[in-house]
Amino acid sequence: MEITNQLSPQLEPPVQLLGYYYLDAGDTTAAVQHYLDELKQTPGDQSLMYRLASIYERMGKYNEALELIDPIYKNEPDAKDLSAMAFELAARAGQVERARAYMNDWLKRHPDDAEGRAALENFEKQLSAAQKK
Repeated sequence: MEITNQLSPQLEPPVQLLGYYYLDAGDTTAAVQHYLDELKQTPGDQSLMYRLASIYERMGKYNEALELIDPIYKNEPDAKDLSAMAFELAARAGQVERARAYMNDWLKRHPDDAEGRAALENFEKQLSAAQKK
């Protein structure tokens, strides 16, 4: 790793990407285990947390993904992609109030975000339609 850093200081460390290589090879279990092991060595590494959350999301493990994304979002509350991801994960996990809270928090800071407002309105319409069934 030291040589890699010297040759290409802007290159992401291979450890960050290795889990994705496992995933591409069809070994989801190894991908998850890789990131879990790496997080034990470097707890709180947001890049590792984001990558693991992305895998959990693909697996349909929305609660697990959300628990990893939430602290990242709290550190970067103005990152639109993180806000949208937290909102979507909470909604998919069935955490309605939490999903609303993420989007309302975003809209308080970004009241002119038409996409965010439309996403919240669509979410509320879907909830209303589901309750009528």
